[in-house]
Amino acid sequence: MYFSIYLHLLSTKHSQPYLSAGFVYIHRNLSYNNSLNKAEGNKNLLNARFSAGIDVPIIANFYLNGDFGVYTDGFGYVG
Repeated sequence: MYFSIYLHLLSTKHSQPYLSAGFVYIHRNLSYNNSLNKAEGNKNLLNARFSAGIDVPIIANFYLNGDFGVYTDGFGYVG
């Protein structure tokens, strides 16, 4: 689940570039039957997300989206 705020820098009839920032909450429940690859079990993650992208209108209220985002845990890049 994630929550983001989008800032559209400008808007034309051909494209809408934007910047965004938000938070991503991830709940993982990992388990393996193989005793050599035991997982940590449950692990909840809360990361920040920053991105830049562009929306290109195809038809009314339908956009093709390109988005480049990075995730951080507050201490470093995580994805």
